[in-house]
Amino acid sequence: AVSLFGLASLLVFPARRLDKLWPATPVPIRTRVIRYFFWFVIFALKYMLGLIVVQAVHDATRKLDLVSVDREDLKEVSGAWSAGSWASGAIQAALLWISTFFLFLADTQMWFVVACTYLGVITVFVQ
Repeated sequence: AVSLFGLASLLVFPARRLDKLWPATPVPIRTRVIRYFFWFVIFALKYMLGLIVVQAVHDATRKLDLVSVDREDLKEVSGAWSAGSWASGAIQAALLWISTFFLFLADTQMWFVVACTYLGVITVFVQ
């Protein structure tokens, strides 16, 4: 969602008045449609791979028998937090999910660079 919001704000909405040093270059509608389709495909692939990664982490959490805090009753969480083994499992599960989320965000930069490279090469060959 954050990636899509950033993409929409950069592509659709104009920059601040202070940032616009010169007027935007007019782009033919065909080129604009191709660009938007290209980025839609790239982010759709990233989303699908993100779903695969989330499923793999969820399966790993189950196989490792880590605590799923979201499935625990609130009364049990408040009482069990003082138990060493439960707290340790909850912290391990939280670290696993936090690192997965961080890698998903960092992965966005890689997708952007690789996609821009391919788009640039294709543009050069077409011209």
